[in-house]
Amino acid sequence: MEDKYRKKVGEKLKNLRQRYDYTQEDIARIAGVGANSITNYESGRRLPDYLILQKVADFFGVSTDYIIREIRNGDVWHKDLPIELREIVLDPDNDVWIQMIPLFRKLDLEPDEVRDIVKALAKIKNKHVVE
Repeated sequence: MEDKYRKKVGEKLKNLRQRYDYTQEDIARIAGVGANSITNYESGRRLPDYLILQKVADFFGVSTDYIIREIRNGDVWHKDLPIELREIVLDPDNDVWIQMIPLFRKLDLEPDEVRDIVKALAKIKNKHVVE
């Protein structure tokens, strides 16, 4: 039974990642683990711990229940962002983006509105970077 459960969770993680054109390396950066861990999760060899599961769920804008159970919920807010903006969101030094995902979802913003916010914040961030 546990093998079947691990495989189901792995399939859900893999489907989310592939649905929105992310690599295992991208998700590994978000989760703070190595790409080999993502491979193990997706193949059903291992289950992610709760904190990793929560980071991935937050990034995709889904609940942890969506990943571990058979329920459905909304689309990923960043799926329509151009790849260069995805890179900003995927920056492991930018935890603020992960924290903003629920806000973007709650505000029900259109992709172009999210794009404008991300661009503006990136511009502000770059202006205030101490080198």
